[in-house]
Amino acid sequence: MARIYVMMACLLLLGACSGYKAPSMSGDPAKMSADTLCFRYASAKDPALGAEIDRRDLDCAALLQDDPLYRSGSDFGAVYSIGR
Repeated sequence: MARIYVMMACLLLLGACSGYKAPSMSGDPAKMSADTLCFRYASAKDPALGAEIDRRDLDCAALLQDDPLYRSGSDFGAVYSIGR
């Protein structure tokens, strides 16, 4: 009987998470949000991301400085030198 409850709970959980949308690791920089674009550039230094940041004239230093998940790590200085 306990097995049935566990299986039903798993199915309910699976059904509840089926609509969850996770960010992809690849994609068109033009479709990325500003914070995602800046974070990925600070992590990967991809020239295509830097070009999109320049096109939008984003201030990535300000965006990432206020982000609680990205607190001035070792690569934070790279944010200040984004293709300008």
